[in-house]
Formats: sequence, structure tokens, C-alpha cells
Amino acid sequence: MCHSWDLSVGATAGTSSIFAAAAMSHGSPVILAILLGVGLGTLVGLVNALIITRGRVNAVIATLGMATILEGVVDQKSHGIAIVANIPGSVIRFGSSDWLGIPRTAYALALLSLTVYYVLGHTPVGRQLYALGENYEGARLVGLRTKLLRQPATGPGSSTFGSWPGMTVAPEFLSWRRRSAERPCAA
Repeated sequence: MCHSWDLSVGATAGTSSIFAAAAMSHGSPVILAILLGVGLGTLVGLVNALIITRGRVNAVIATLGMATILEGVVDQKSHGIAIVANIPGSVIRFGSSDWLGIPRTAYALALLSLTVYYVLGHTPVGRQLYALGENYEGARLVGLRTKLLRQPATGPGSSTFGSWPGMTVAPEFLSWRRRSAERPCAA
């Protein structure tokens, strides 16, 4: 949207979900673990934004490098093994239950999508971001504070919204993982 590609969104979502699952596995309350995951996503986005806007590094290069770093962090944290021990039952039920035949996680992602739609389409900041993405120089010439707008949209905005799906899909993965572990393997 701001002429910046963020290739680290998927890695940010994965990292956030791994850290949230680890926190829950060690006994942290669910809400605190979710806030930890989203906060981690915001921190990653802030680092991306500083590298891109202050360091003037191309967004593709910076976020691809960040995605690579995050993959290493995930591997170090999880040792390549899914974190499923001691996850609260409420999280598992949220990920495995549905309402009217549609998974609960789909409703959570729809709510997130509607929020993003509203902010981008019906608020002054959203319209300014669209103007910034369409023509950076034109937005600057009409008086928009382009650097002030670009920094939060480039990093913390995309990574924070990128970590929410990780928080939403993690319970579904955990419930699938637990159900598959309970079934005997056919030889």
C-alpha cells in the first residue's frame, strides 16, 4: 500500500504464534500470551520500519532478511517440534469448534478484515495511506506528512495485523495436532 512489500508477514505470524504457544505452555494466561505474540509482531514491524525508512534499505530486501532471521528464531525456540504441551483447553476448543458449520477462527479473521476495511476505507488515515501508496511524491506535494505516515504503515502496522492471524490460526493448528496425536497410525 505504501509502495513497500512486506515479505516477513508470514514469518512474523509464525513467530508470534510460536512464542504465544510457548508462553501458554509455561502457564501464562491466554490473554497475556496473545498480547505477547501481537507485541512481538509489533516489535518486528518497528524494526522493519526503522530499517526501511531510516536506513533507506529497500523494503523487499529488509523484510526478506527479517523473514530469514525470524525463521532462525522459530527454529531456535521450538527446536523444530510443535509446542502442544499444557495448552489450555479453551484455546484448543476455540480452534476446533465451529459455529453454523464455519470454524470460529474464520469469524475472528473476518472481524479483523472488517476492521482493516473500515480503517482504510472510512477514516482520514486510511485515505491518506491510499494516497501515499498511489503517488508518494504527489502525497508529499499536497501536504501529507509522508514520512510520518509511511513508518507506522510500513512496519508496525503490517506486522501487527500480520501477527493477529498467527494468533487466530494457532489454536486451530494446535487442536488438529492434538487430535492427530490421539489417533493410532495405520501401518
